[in-house]
Amino acid sequence: KITSTDQLRTLCQSNQHQGVAAVASRYPTVDLEQLIAAVKGAPGFLLALDSVVDPHNLGALIRTAHCAGVDGVIIPKDRSVGPTPTVSRVSAGALEHTLLVRVTNLARTLVALKEERFWVAGLDHGGSQSVFDLDGSVPLVLVVGSEEKGLRPQVKKSCDLIVSIPQKGRIDSLNASTAGAIAMYEIVRKRMSWS
Repeated sequence: KITSTDQLRTLCQSNQHQGVAAVASRYPTVDLEQLIAAVKGAPGFLLALDSVVDPHNLGALIRTAHCAGVDGVIIPKDRSVGPTPTVSRVSAGALEHTLLVRVTNLARTLVALKEERFWVAGLDHGGSQSVFDLDGSVPLVLVVGSEEKGLRPQVKKSCDLIVSIPQKGRIDSLNASTAGAIAMYEIVRKRMSWS
């Protein structure tokens, strides 16, 4: 039982509690096999995030993924932000409705998904193919890299193709959540034209 404002501040790790707090269990995740089973029979659409460490970017990507109809989000257990209260808040509740998989080795996970007939498209500003030329009709995993370094070399090697977003101007890259949103909705647009 909480009896003081100090206890509430400690529990919330913030002064912005408005006198109310709830204790909840950890955010549930699923394993890769459960995610694959959930998308069987349809051209699945997954989002894999390579070392995204900013909870605001993860929350925004999960929110966009949910709105775009992505079947599940895959993140590494290490060198990546996990499901936190900040991620949940930024996702505007989408985190609670998203199948989230945490994996030990993202590169090996992508290889396993290719064995399940997914195409793996890495998003990188140096990609030789435009995201606008991507085939959206196949089961697809879109891989978005970290905010600073993009896709790690081993993850990039595990991709079937590397796509980029055409850009003009003097700045050569977009924020991870913005780039991911553009790419996800391009895939949605392509899939709408196929149906």
